[in-house]
Amino acid sequence: MMLKEVADYLAAQGLGTVDTDIFINHIPGGPAVPDSVICVYPYAGSPPSKSSPKIENPGLQVVARGLDPETVGATMELIEDKLCLVANQVLGSTNYLEIEPNGAYFSMGTENKRCKLAQNYRVKRARSNV
Repeated sequence: MMLKEVADYLAAQGLGTVDTDIFINHIPGGPAVPDSVICVYPYAGSPPSKSSPKIENPGLQVVARGLDPETVGATMELIEDKLCLVANQVLGSTNYLEIEPNGAYFSMGTENKRCKLAQNYRVKRARSNV
């Protein structure tokens, strides 16, 4: 659910269209897939809080791919700016308390002459749906 909610949020922020150039859990292959894409993946997080209300602390990884490293870097910066705006905000049906980067984005190398950059995030969200 988190991945779809975040992908939908990025699409609503004008970064692309889900299943066209924003993907969940994998970047499909084939000639119909553009060179420049974004993909969201689950990433290691922390255990949920023991207090009430329960707060989940999942991790999130966002990957951007494209032909020009500078453009991909600018995309990663824009993604970070947009995700850091999430504060006590409902995405889908879940209240997200915050989405914060664990650090700077980093290179994942190249794939068919396309640069891949990734960034990991800490997510805090209410355990029960709103």
